[in-house]
Amino acid sequence: MLLKNNLRAVIKTRLALLPPGDFRVRGEEAALSLQNLWGRYETLLLFLSLPNEIDTQPLLELALGAGKKVFAPRTGAAGGDLAFYRVFSAAGPWAEGPFGIREPPPLEPLPPDPLPALIIVPGLAFDAQGRRLGRGGGYYDRFLRRTPCRPASCRSIGLCMPCQLVPQVPAEDHDQTVDGLCTGERFFRIQRS
Repeated sequence: MLLKNNLRAVIKTRLALLPPGDFRVRGEEAALSLQNLWGRYETLLLFLSLPNEIDTQPLLELALGAGKKVFAPRTGAAGGDLAFYRVFSAAGPWAEGPFGIREPPPLEPLPPDPLPALIIVPGLAFDAQGRRLGRGGGYYDRFLRRTPCRPASCRSIGLCMPCQLVPQVPAEDHDQTVDGLCTGERFFRIQRS
């Protein structure tokens, strides 16, 4: 756990040193990059970014404009797990969640089998093997573990700033990996052995 906490501190420092406009620029680049990928996916599960994360607002706007069904998480529902709800407008309305994260109102929940779906996953750090380091709550690890992702039906993409890519993320058995990574300037699929 010490290695994870040390890496979290390093990445938070890196992010704090970035100019605020960089988060929006990379978010716009990521939206355009992911638009090329989402053709066969009807549903997009998208986190709503914090100020020190790559900006997901451009992706939200582009996806809604393309007619995709977009769902965003609410934290603390379902026994402390993530519950996704439909977003109908990029302007909200939004509630403030327990961690200061924007959340959609709990009007239309994610259907039990929303596939095919593209899942956009946040993280503090990612590596080329698809390992991710979250903020420590395990929300996305639990969600990804219980989501019936099959290669033809859904794909999980880690979305981050370039400075969040590291040579190796320390991982434990319960940690879930992603299928691809997007930094805005770059997208790549994870090659599994």
